[in-house]
Amino acid sequence: MYRPSFVMVCLFCATLGCGGGKSGPAAPAPSLDVSKAVPADQLKQTLDEVGKTGETGSATAGLRAGIEALNAKDPAKGAGLLKDLGDLEATTNPEEVKAIAKKMASLL
Repeated sequence: MYRPSFVMVCLFCATLGCGGGKSGPAAPAPSLDVSKAVPADQLKQTLDEVGKTGETGSATAGLRAGIEALNAKDPAKGAGLLKDLGDLEATTNPEEVKAIAKKMASLL
């Protein structure tokens, strides 16, 4: 007896939904200014930390975006840092990681 009523209520609620909201074009997504992604002082701080620990991984995750943004502003400095970043990402030796990170930090 209650089963058909329950099914009807469920179907009614499912078709009713939470409301249609406003229709029309969606608001544009805010643009991300890559040049402000990671400031040079934050890059230097991260590289100093990597230079102390010799560990890469999550610590160096944001470096590429920051260095690419720096490269857009200062190609002479950015190109050297991008090359060194490639070396940093390629090595697994903690002593080499420390040396490369310290060198990169000194360029900032």
